[in-house]
Amino acid sequence: MASKCGVYFFQETKGGLVKIGKSNDWDRRLQVINTGPYEVVKLHTIETDNPLIVERHFKRYFKDKGVRGEWHCLSEGDINWIRAGQYPINIQLSIIGEEYKMKLLKKHRWLFEEIEKDEKKRDSF
Repeated sequence: MASKCGVYFFQETKGGLVKIGKSNDWDRRLQVINTGPYEVVKLHTIETDNPLIVERHFKRYFKDKGVRGEWHCLSEGDINWIRAGQYPINIQLSIIGEEYKMKLLKKHRWLFEEIEKDEKKRDSF
């Protein structure tokens, strides 16, 4: 059975750093990384049709914890938060994808306007 498309969180077994990335085959990506200098395990995956945007949101969310490239120094609390799936609305909406998001937009336009204001404030820091 092929693995799903989306965003993954892999963790180094020695250093504990967490790699945030996207792939259309998580299991294959895990194999490729494990042939290099790192030994990693799968912490969590998020299936989505919008992996580029979802990955970008998570990297922005954890930008202060970035170590090198896609590798981040996340706490046990951060990892538990990722696994719990209680993400900010902008991340949740990116996960559900554009088609459903457009249906919501038509129904709840005011909510999306508030989200855009919040993102602009956050990006200006």
